[in-house]
Amino acid sequence: MEWIELESLPKETLLKVIKMYSKNWVTVDGLWFRNVEDDYGLDAALRLDLRAWERLSLIEARRIKETLDLTPEGPLAVMQALTFMTWTPCFLPLKYEERSAQRVIFGVPHCPPQEARVRQGLGEFPCRPMGVAGFSNVAKVIDPRVKVSCLFCPPGPHPQDLWCKWELTTGSQGEQMEWMELESLSEETLLKVIKMYSRNWLTIDGLWFQGVEDEYGLDAALKIDLKVWERQSLIEARRIKETLNLTGEGPRAVMQAFNFLTAMPSFALPEYEEKNSGGLVVSFPHCPVQETRLRQGRGEFPCKPVGITQFSGFAEVIDPRVKVKCLFCPPDPHPEDIWCKWELTS
Repeated sequence: MEWIELESLPKETLLKVIKMYSKNWVTVDGLWFRNVEDDYGLDAALRLDLRAWERLSLIEARRIKETLDLTPEGPLAVMQALTFMTWTPCFLPLKYEERSAQRVIFGVPHCPPQEARVRQGLGEFPCRPMGVAGFSNVAKVIDPRVKVSCLFCPPGPHPQDLWCKWELTTGSQGEQMEWMELESLSEETLLKVIKMYSRNWLTIDGLWFQGVEDEYGLDAALKIDLKVWERQSLIEARRIKETLNLTGEGPRAVMQAFNFLTAMPSFALPEYEEKNSGGLVVSFPHCPVQETRLRQGRGEFPCKPVGITQFSGFAEVIDPRVKVKCLFCPPDPHPEDIWCKWELTS
């Protein structure tokens, strides 16, 4: 099969990958929320969700500002940053009542997390504190003079055609600026956005993990992490297969799909060793998740069960004949230059 690299994709496909990564971000955030809610109740899920958003919004805003080189000030600049948050492509189109240098008023007619909860009979959840914290933090990074006002948002009443409405204003004259859409970006910038979205995906997943670990212990975080990946791996593999129109078979086809996992652009390229039998041995010399934990003094965590679930989920979707074997992975001992090694055979 022909091997596909991210950098070789045409602009049309890069846009599809960005939108897929956005859906994957919303999915993993939702799976963490639902599993925490199932195990510890809605109040616990809301508390951890707010804690994650308070940190994530600052991190994403800084990355967006750097990636897109945002320099203008005022409500338009804050709104421009909001349109490039990782979750935003899933919520488009937004409904603007005003979008000027002095004021932006926008509403959200489509909210996948709320709509999914309604379909599942769970009812709306009170997301207003997350929105206020998230949007205010973006303003704090882009232009702290901009004031964010929530006009309505659950748990408050809202019309059927809008989930929430927000106003961005400033006491000073804002700047006119050229408005950027995803479709107007160059291929080079789209690649930067994809890599930024990958980092943002790792960040939200890590913030949920750390939140559960801090409140309920490492075993509880590992338990929920495994539940999340039992579903996330299947969902991502199906989306990757459809987005890239993957039709290959065997270990290489499974690894080709795995290379487009949302987290993968944040990892160093895996090292491959092809076997005469057609099998594939894959090594990972760089693991941002484990390396971040070491920098934070948390120590390695036993990710082997999650890794087996990930690889096996991808194999099940791409080619169920492929067998996955873990040669080593934490908590197993491993050399300093390789975190884990896997063998794929068919």
